[in-house]
Amino acid sequence: MINLLYIFLAIVLFKLLVNFSKYIQCKRYLDKYLDWLLKGSTWQLVEHKSQVIKLFKDAGIEDGYRGVVEPLGYGKIQTAQVSVFANFPNRREDFVSLTMEMFYQAIGVYRSRVLETFNPLYWIEFVINLPKQVLSYLGVSPENLVVKIAQLIYWIVCAVLGFLFALYKSEIETLVRDWISKLAP
Repeated sequence: MINLLYIFLAIVLFKLLVNFSKYIQCKRYLDKYLDWLLKGSTWQLVEHKSQVIKLFKDAGIEDGYRGVVEPLGYGKIQTAQVSVFANFPNRREDFVSLTMEMFYQAIGVYRSRVLETFNPLYWIEFVINLPKQVLSYLGVSPENLVVKIAQLIYWIVCAVLGFLFALYKSEIETLVRDWISKLAP
């Protein structure tokens, strides 16, 4: 039982450290972006482009697109939808406002993830919806039928195990103690 507690504490600590680290990185890159906007063209921010975009994607922020119209000459114009991620960093006013919004959204997401680490209701909900969490992590949409079936099977198995544990508590405890004593030398 103590081993399970250590595993749970390790998971909580890992979640806390990862999200706090990403929160600090977002704040640092935001400062670098603001510095880049004020000081002029330096290549230092471009070196961090992939990290910034990865932080945005990890926070669940989708790429924004802006309509761009440019004159080509001879009365011709070109229109296009341009990706904010692909054009990071950019000094155009519409790109700057969208990029700033993305930074603040990411900072908010990572701050809330840090705070939810200490929320017992988050962990209860996490355990109740464990199959949905795992399959979502693997890239399966939560609205997929497979996720709903896995979630239903998980709930049924947990209910049956809880019922069996209530009926055969002493026998199960003895079995688990014997099994643990065989594993631990």
